[in-house]
Amino acid sequence: MGCTLSRAAGPTIAHDRQCAYGAGGVGEAAVPMLDAVHTDIVNCLAPGPAPSQWLSCAQDRAVVLYCASTHKVLERWEGHARGVNRVAALRGGDEAVVSASRDCTLKLWRRGQAEAVATLAGHTLTVSAVCAPSDSVVISASRDTSVRSWDVRTGQQVGAARISRNLATFLASCEAEPQLVVQGSEDLRVRVWDLRTMAVATTFEGLQYFALCGSMTADGYYVLAGCNGFSGSGCELKLFDRRRAGLVVQV
Repeated sequence: MGCTLSRAAGPTIAHDRQCAYGAGGVGEAAVPMLDAVHTDIVNCLAPGPAPSQWLSCAQDRAVVLYCASTHKVLERWEGHARGVNRVAALRGGDEAVVSASRDCTLKLWRRGQAEAVATLAGHTLTVSAVCAPSDSVVISASRDTSVRSWDVRTGQQVGAARISRNLATFLASCEAEPQLVVQGSEDLRVRVWDLRTMAVATTFEGLQYFALCGSMTADGYYVLAGCNGFSGSGCELKLFDRRRAGLVVQV
């Protein structure tokens, strides 16, 4: 609904109210309607490198850094050959971002630079998950069943491990223990990796449906996984205790 003008002496009461409160009605706050930042399916949202910032990536091959407080696009990065699956901000103060794509690569981006500062190549199938436990390390996982560690400063792979049927669905780091990451898989397992050895430290089994998303508590003790389910069944949250490698509660 637009702001309509009366054919009489000037704006109508309805016009005044719409302009003051937004088109939703009297007393409702106006909601900013901004231009779309993507032109295709948005695959991932993630916190940005600074407060009030958000990252998004999409099938349109773009990565966008957005400021929630000013409603402005701060950066729009393009360079992947196919859609971008995941995006994450590196910890630290250099405002770096990593993206994972269907083109089998990861790219590192920095504020103020239009081109990627590095392309991390090595995966042979779509890169389906990424996380950044620190400002110097990026962890990726792919449909090629491998989990890989990358040195941000050199852009080189520094570790890799492969497990049959380990088709990654998510990766998440641990605030208290940056050497640990949790990873979900279509093989109905959730794994905690020790990055010092690139070996699995803990495996949680017994899922009926694979976990699409997950996180580890800040102290590193608990892992929460969200399962995809099917037709309303098995759409569950599972909380695991890493200290005893067991299920604590299911919601």
